[in-house]
Amino acid sequence: MKIEKLDWDSQFFGFGIAKIPTDNITEKVLTNILLQAKKENIKLLYWFIAPDNENLNLLAIKFNAFLADEKTTFIKSISNQVKAVSTNISRYNPTVPNAELYSLSQQSAEFSRFKMDGMFPANACENLYIQWIINSVNKKIADSVLVFEQNEKITGMITLKAKDNMGYIGLIGVDTQMRGMQIGTKLIESAEHYFAQKTVNTIEVVTQRANIKACNFYIKNGFSIKQIENVYHLWI
Repeated sequence: MKIEKLDWDSQFFGFGIAKIPTDNITEKVLTNILLQAKKENIKLLYWFIAPDNENLNLLAIKFNAFLADEKTTFIKSISNQVKAVSTNISRYNPTVPNAELYSLSQQSAEFSRFKMDGMFPANACENLYIQWIINSVNKKIADSVLVFEQNEKITGMITLKAKDNMGYIGLIGVDTQMRGMQIGTKLIESAEHYFAQKTVNTIEVVTQRANIKACNFYIKNGFSIKQIENVYHLWI
């Protein structure tokens, strides 16, 4: 059984990273995977396991894998009858992020698995989210970035991607000092309006189960849980 090498992750973090296949994993198979990984200079294996797969979760624990995240995917169906977009929200047109977007991207990384796992270098998560907002603004991984601006200051942002009749929210962030003012809800409404114009009627967004506020926020805004995956990091 072959592991899946993750070239982008490996290049970005500076060491070999691969993904363990989910199906048909036994203790013997996992032992062979670890031997294969060592030969190929892989330092970290990601392993995505369904929470109700007791055997694989116990196997991951037995091999000292770190439960870095309970990846929670939310989904929402929308129609063309969506609310009007707040006048404070507009498209971010520059091709590089400004300081406010960099700050918002860092604030949205609070529960990231790359931050939760202390085996990563201290600045790894910070650099990852910097690259995420850069690649969103320059449209390498996002179609559009919408921002909430008040008094000439950006205090909220959301990155959007439409693909195969699905709408995907990448990053969404509201400045910590401005939370509780419905900015996040207005950003979601703007996303729905954006996707409705592209005849997309289903939106997905991923967060961490440990981020209770984010999970409650999505449920409050009409999303439901599509899938939860336990994400383990197995360091070699």
